[in-house]
Formats: sequence, structure tokens, C-alpha cells
Amino acid sequence: MPHIIVLMQSTHHWASRTYLEYQSLEECMDALCRIFESFMRIKNIYVDSKNYLLELFNFLDILVDISCVVMQEGSNTYLPHNKLWIKEQLFLRLDHLDSEDTRY
Repeated sequence: MPHIIVLMQSTHHWASRTYLEYQSLEECMDALCRIFESFMRIKNIYVDSKNYLLELFNFLDILVDISCVVMQEGSNTYLPHNKLWIKEQLFLRLDHLDSEDTRY
């Protein structure tokens, strides 16, 4: 499993910079969803399931910066990924979870 580091800055203030570490892509994407959901609860904003992805992407867009570096197992180097890549991975993860929910 690849080691993933998320680099995030929520505001322009340097103290809002943080990093998070995960041992799998699924764990990372699930954690980003939990961060989004916590943010929405703090702001007292309800998000229904049909607007979840749109609101999640809007949340990512209001962050000053977010990126991931993913360990490449063969070379033991980290490959950086931008916000667009994160959105793509979140879309794939949520689509995968949605398809699991609709199976018989």
C-alpha cells in the first residue's frame, strides 16, 4: 500500500498549514470526506446526498491549497498530485462506494 501525505492550507495565514498521513488511497479519500463533513457541521450547513459531490468540490476550491504526494513503491519516491487529481480520486471513490450500495 502506498504512503500518502496530504498537504493542506485552509486560509492564507501560514499557521493554517497542515499535513495528514495515510496508508492507502481509500483511507485518504475517506478522511478528506470526513474533514469536509466536519466543516459543514461546524458551519451548520446541511448537504443532501444528491449535492454531496458538488459541495465537496466547492469545499476543496475554497481551500488556499491542497495536494497529495504518493509514495511510488517501485522507486521509493513521492509523486505529487494537485487538487484536480484529488477531485478525480474522490469522484472514483464515491462512485465505487455508491455502486457497492446498489448491489444486491
